[in-house]
Amino acid sequence: MNSDTEPLCFTENEASSSNLLEFLLLCGKLKETKRKGWVDHHIRYPESVSDHMYRMALFCFCSCPNHLNRDKLVKLALVHDLGESLVGDITPHDGISPEEKNRKEAEAFRKIRDEYLSSCTVGQELYDLWNEYENNLSEEAKFVKQVDKLEMLIQAFEYERGKNDWFDRILFLNAWQPRSTYGPFGFFHELIALHS
Repeated sequence: MNSDTEPLCFTENEASSSNLLEFLLLCGKLKETKRKGWVDHHIRYPESVSDHMYRMALFCFCSCPNHLNRDKLVKLALVHDLGESLVGDITPHDGISPEEKNRKEAEAFRKIRDEYLSSCTVGQELYDLWNEYENNLSEEAKFVKQVDKLEMLIQAFEYERGKNDWFDRILFLNAWQPRSTYGPFGFFHELIALHS
């Protein structure tokens, strides 16, 4: 994937360190970017995008099916919403078409690749991972898409358990119904049982 002249990761030279710092500061915005769906439903103390991605990554790390690549799952989970550091958390209720959302996020990932991470191949790897996830190009991407929905359901369960003002059982049940062989179905049914 990388050549001898193009480092996979940052070296110790000053320019690379500066780029890495800028990239990490950009990633830090995800700690402050609240998940828009929870904000729209007036949840007190809504989780951040970073919170969501972190638990997704841990879920993938702990529950990888034998036929999938665990490292790939964790990377996809950590990267899939990274573009939101530049474009925010866009939901279906924002009046932005899926095509426009995809265009904005692709543009954000190109900026990350070409400006923040231009001195190493990690930028291209991040872009390729996002594209793989966004377009369901692998079994791992399909699995992580299911984990994305499942993590939201776990968070919804926590909000209900914490006596938040909002919780909609119908939304909970319809948010993610297993539609394929990809996904941890047992966890979905455990959540339903806990919620009942």
